[in-house]
Amino acid sequence: MVGMAAGHVHQPSTFSTDLAVELSSVYVRPSHRRRGVARRLTVEVARFARSRGVDRITLKTFAQNEEAVAAWARMGFEPRALQMTATTARLDGSEPAE
Repeated sequence: MVGMAAGHVHQPSTFSTDLAVELSSVYVRPSHRRRGVARRLTVEVARFARSRGVDRITLKTFAQNEEAVAAWARMGFEPRALQMTATTARLDGSEPAE
């Protein structure tokens, strides 16, 4: 095995009944990276989605992972939502904001 990907049908927004396939658990062995394996895996997930009548693929990656963000952008993914996080300590004032 040189890589793997998983996908599942989900409803990405409670404001819409549109479905998407969430691409997750994408992994390519380091010795096989930069050879188009992730792209081919993504194409297979897209085929899975189409076979179920779904026309959108979503994924999550950490914004700080600039290499992954750039790779997904090269494949055609673009930001659609922004998730923000904070620790409970920061929110309740026991930890100072930066």
